[in-house]
Amino acid sequence: MLGARLAGEVQRDFQKRAVGLVDGLDVPGWLKVELLEEVRSDEAIPELLKLVEHSDSDVRRMAADALGKIGDEKAIPGLLKLVEDSESDVRSSAAYALGKIGDGKAIPALLKLVEDSSYFVRSSAAYALGKIGDEKAIPGLLKLVEHSDSDVRRVAADALAKIGDKKAIPGLLKLVEHSDSDVRRSAADALGKIGDEQAIPGLLKLVEHSDSDVRRSAADALGKIGDEQAIPGLLKLVEHSDSDVRRSAADALGKIGEEKAIPGLLKLVKHSSYFVRRVADALGKIGDEKAIPALLKLVEDSDSDVGRSAADALGKIGDEKAIPGLLKLLEHSDSDVRSSAADALGKIGDEKAIPALLKLVEHSDYSVRSSAADALGKIGDEKAIPGLLKLLEHSKISVRSSAADALGKISEEKAILALLKLVEHSAGLVCLSAAYALGKIGDGKAIPTLLKLVEHSDYFVRSSAA
Repeated sequence: MLGARLAGEVQRDFQKRAVGLVDGLDVPGWLKVELLEEVRSDEAIPELLKLVEHSDSDVRRMAADALGKIGDEKAIPGLLKLVEDSESDVRSSAAYALGKIGDGKAIPALLKLVEDSSYFVRSSAAYALGKIGDEKAIPGLLKLVEHSDSDVRRVAADALAKIGDKKAIPGLLKLVEHSDSDVRRSAADALGKIGDEQAIPGLLKLVEHSDSDVRRSAADALGKIGDEQAIPGLLKLVEHSDSDVRRSAADALGKIGEEKAIPGLLKLVKHSSYFVRRVADALGKIGDEKAIPALLKLVEDSDSDVGRSAADALGKIGDEKAIPGLLKLLEHSDSDVRSSAADALGKIGDEKAIPALLKLVEHSDYSVRSSAADALGKIGDEKAIPGLLKLLEHSKISVRSSAADALGKISEEKAILALLKLVEHSAGLVCLSAAYALGKIGDGKAIPTLLKLVEHSDYFVRSSAA
């Protein structure tokens, strides 16, 4: 095809001839755009600029896209005409293309587009301003963060965040106190994305603002900035009467990740299960062993979601001091608690947990068996292999399957040799489980034996081998 012949890296004189050839073709405008785009050279710009004025809006839109891909500033005058096009999709493509070219000359036109009636045009304009990344856009964008339309405010704040210039901070801090909650949220979000510690003093003042939305937005921004200077102010919010504020403060403290926050977070344990889950998550992110006793208590909480969150946090902390408490929880009456404890032991990855986990691989509850096997696989210690090999001969298929999964994750030489023996000297389901485990390990030594099993009389054994 002509397009394919034109594609690729070609010499400049050929590019000129190619553009001339396309120009002389009696084909629809959209096809000309596609062919000119394949030239992949600024030689195509003059012809594409002609197509920018085509009567068909689809052709104009395609021409804008093609000019953006070429990315040469020679295209800017034509694209600036298109930002005033009657069709919103053409305006959107023009804005996007200007962003790709990345020249500051486009800023005034793009600032107008941030107020466009079309959401897609506004988004493309904000993207383009962020992509250009020029501080000249900041004053205009700060005005737009106070626009009557919430979408305009949001995309303006997004653009400021992408530009990421400290010069936007004073203006954004003023906007965090704006009477409109959407403006406040957008400004605080932009400050969080800029991520500069200069914003912290102003945000800490806002943490005590009379409006809970302002407090919450400030807490979110502080969490994104992630500096320990914010901890005292956030700890005040941990005990706030507004549940959303407490949640935001807990999340922010977790993101900052300093052990100084632990006492304040532990106070939140008295609140409803939803907030306790957030606290557990925050404690896990901080990753300090001081949180272990409280988290072990939470693993036994009557709300299984709380238990899972606490166990997950213990796994993230990854300290072996949690192992004795978690091992006790492996025998808890609630299967969800047992399962969560097994998951945490797997993440901690200490061999002391192996004997108790091997017992759980034979548990009557499937989820407990799976969690225990998964934990053994994550620990990855060869001491688990003898026990797991015995479990491949268990009467219950789910136990065999869990044991095979664990062996597949351990992938030790000893496991491979033992599994090869089982494949050769066992029948039925034991053979099937061993073949499955070998497939999971993926060692080349197993190939000859597995190839024999491809001709096995049992369909399931053949499938596992394959």
